[in-house]
Amino acid sequence: MSNLRVNSIVPSLGTNVAIGTAGGTITYNANVTGIATFSSGIVVSAGSTSAPSISPTEDSNTGIFFPSADTIAFGEGGVEAARIDSSGRLLVGTSSARSNVYYTTVSTTPSVQFETAGSSYDGLSLINYSSSGYSPVLTLGLSASNTKGINTAVSASFDLGAINFVGNDGTNFRTGAAIFAVNDQASAWASGDCPGRLVFSTTADNASSPTERMRIGNNGLVTITNGNTTFLELVNTGGYSCFHVVDGTAYTIGQNSNVRSLRIGSGLGFLTTGVSLAAGGTSWGTYSDERLKTDIVELSGCLDSIKDIRCVSYRLTDVDELDSKKRLGVIAQDLVGKYDEAVNASRRSDDDETEYLSVQYADLVPVLIKALQEATQKIETLEARLTALESA
Repeated sequence: MSNLRVNSIVPSLGTNVAIGTAGGTITYNANVTGIATFSSGIVVSAGSTSAPSISPTEDSNTGIFFPSADTIAFGEGGVEAARIDSSGRLLVGTSSARSNVYYTTVSTTPSVQFETAGSSYDGLSLINYSSSGYSPVLTLGLSASNTKGINTAVSASFDLGAINFVGNDGTNFRTGAAIFAVNDQASAWASGDCPGRLVFSTTADNASSPTERMRIGNNGLVTITNGNTTFLELVNTGGYSCFHVVDGTAYTIGQNSNVRSLRIGSGLGFLTTGVSLAAGGTSWGTYSDERLKTDIVELSGCLDSIKDIRCVSYRLTDVDELDSKKRLGVIAQDLVGKYDEAVNASRRSDDDETEYLSVQYADLVPVLIKALQEATQKIETLEARLTALESA
């Protein structure tokens, strides 16, 4: 007989075997070689990892067993391989779900958990074979509804998905880094209006949860931060695509797509400040158009004022061997009180309270030009006098 349908068979008393009735207990094997339909179900013992309650005749320590109420487990070779627990969670390689593997919702236990152990790398693979080049896709998504199958727009700043990187500190798993996709607008998504951003976070030394370090906004602009202060951001201002470097004072490096020049300046209003490298240029320049200047005062007395400025060769202190070569320059202190516009004071590091002077050598060029003009004027005057004496 290839097919067998059993609705209710009650054997004679003493055999302790019942199929299709709640009154008996299976104590012997019931072998079915075809297709069987049991109207009242099959009741089996709970079984164990070494002796599953449902197993093939050729492999008695591999099969399905029921370790506790509302729990289904799968064993291979006498070892549990996976289970579906009483909360409907799928656990692979573990019999207990962890509840501390997310840093944003530490009380949440994942619905699918995969654990491995050993001395070599292990992980998950998703591979597709496609002559058309269709790659495998990992999708993380959110609908802002507590009911499965219901479409509800995600609200402002809702996370769309996250990849969380954790390690154990000897007590619990803690997050070392995370990548989030977030709704990047101040309102819920609408049909055809779904901006998002990526947020990259790392955990600092002496901390146990990550802080945002970088984000890519919905406009493609990049911001690098320590969570409180922005250090670098890619912005767009005044026709310039810019790297905006912030460290106490803001500095900007930008590329003007219209005139194809690279500019470095202070702050975002740097269109007339800072320096630029024109397309094809071989040196840095700065705007010097008279129409962009005010409070213009002609320099004077430059020839006399530069007499006491020491022009020296020197070596820097506190540098490695590669930077210890001899250099040419002036002494910044010699310019103080004379040409303060060319002198800056700054600390070399946040830990150094001493302010050191630096020189903007390019700002001395007008002084040298004026000194040369004054010297030329004196020479011309002396030549005129000499000519007059020779003619007398």
